[in-house]
Amino acid sequence: MQENAVAGVVVVDRDRHRLRLFTTASAVDIMSPSLDRHDRVHRVAFPARTFIGLKSFLSFASMQLFITRLEGFHATPAKTMAARSTTENHRIPNIPESMFYIPDFISHEEEATLLSALPLNRWIQLQHRRLQTHPSPLSKTNTLLEAPLPRWLVEPIISKFKSLGLFSDSPHQAPNHVLINEYKPLEGIMPHEDGAAYYPIVATVSLSSTLCLDIYEKAQGEDMAQASIGSSPKWRVLQEPRSLLVTTGVAYTKTLHGISEIETDENLGPDTVANWTLLGDSKAFADNGGKNTRSTRVSLTYRDVLKVSKAGARILGRPRG
Repeated sequence: MQENAVAGVVVVDRDRHRLRLFTTASAVDIMSPSLDRHDRVHRVAFPARTFIGLKSFLSFASMQLFITRLEGFHATPAKTMAARSTTENHRIPNIPESMFYIPDFISHEEEATLLSALPLNRWIQLQHRRLQTHPSPLSKTNTLLEAPLPRWLVEPIISKFKSLGLFSDSPHQAPNHVLINEYKPLEGIMPHEDGAAYYPIVATVSLSSTLCLDIYEKAQGEDMAQASIGSSPKWRVLQEPRSLLVTTGVAYTKTLHGISEIETDENLGPDTVANWTLLGDSKAFADNGGKNTRSTRVSLTYRDVLKVSKAGARILGRPRG
């Protein structure tokens, strides 16, 4: 940006009937309540001596050619811009974009409340783990029957998601489905992908115990069975209790993830764990010889299902569990 320049934001509304010009400072207060998410926003810099004239007298028509030369993107409220900047500080390096890791996303007290709220009658036992789905499983056509999530899965987690701008671009602008998995030592899951039933962002909160998530590159034409036979993960992500792992973008579409059926994660260190510098307590693993002995771990996986049937509001209108 040139010296003596004023940072500004040019906003063209969704019907292209109005043009608004804000300084960056005023945008912090003005943009959040005033922008429609379909507005077009352009970040610009004007010479300071001409800014007042531009703001007061510049016509919409005379700006058209100038605006077409600017990089445009869908409007994002100022609070969300700041939140995404904060999230960016937690991006996992040296891994396909975009994965983010936030330690201590929830408190010890919030963790205990979540664990105590798990309804015992909702567990489904599988061969290598047990799980719950809220508000309900997807149909064979990957459709979710519309129903609210239980309150204990909404607060405080989804409120925290909103403060970080997570799911703000998804169709429902919030997760509408939660998969809860319980893994005991020696239990795991083969490499897999979340798939096209969901908007490409998944947010997982870990409870009770630490384990390594194995990340595999998905070669073109490779299926999940091939990835699990004789292949080693290219990256490992250590998930501590109360942490949040967010996967979106290329990391969502071009990788597979799984959990090894082992009792102890070994060889943990800055050269082998992708999110080592982001961990809440990497020293604890270093002091333990680069090892993590697993205990029972529960994960809450939040996603936005794309296909939703309104029939669910009549069938499952009141949240269960």
